[in-house]
Amino acid sequence: MFYSELTLRSAESAISAAFRGKKGQFERTVSTKKINWKQGSFLGFGGDRSQTYKEVLYKIEGNDAFITVFIQDDWKVPDPLTLDSNLQYGLNNGDIFFVLHDKEQKPYQHRFKMTTLQSIAYYGNEVLKLIKGYDASWIAGDYLHNL
Repeated sequence: MFYSELTLRSAESAISAAFRGKKGQFERTVSTKKINWKQGSFLGFGGDRSQTYKEVLYKIEGNDAFITVFIQDDWKVPDPLTLDSNLQYGLNNGDIFFVLHDKEQKPYQHRFKMTTLQSIAYYGNEVLKLIKGYDASWIAGDYLHNL
């Protein structure tokens, strides 16, 4: 096992231990966001998927921490929210976020929260799609993790 795999597995275990079973109280809906991704494509052709999500803030019971949860738009916003195996999570630029959706959908984590460099690459890919008709967005990414 490589060191990076061991570190990743340790981080995943720590995140699950820190959040599993916690409850969050609905605070407010921040926005809606349309997520586009490839799933089941062949070398970037076909497999286009899209889903709208509500970006919701929850306050963790017992402290002043807030978490961001992306909830599939046609799903009810739970209040309270229990952080359990129904959720998946992602990490980007040191921020953790959670996703409540149909787990058969497999978008990469960076579709929900992007760093500046990822945003530039995303828009560069959009230009490539317009000019050449080829979508390279399927090449790199990290899937969401089960809580």
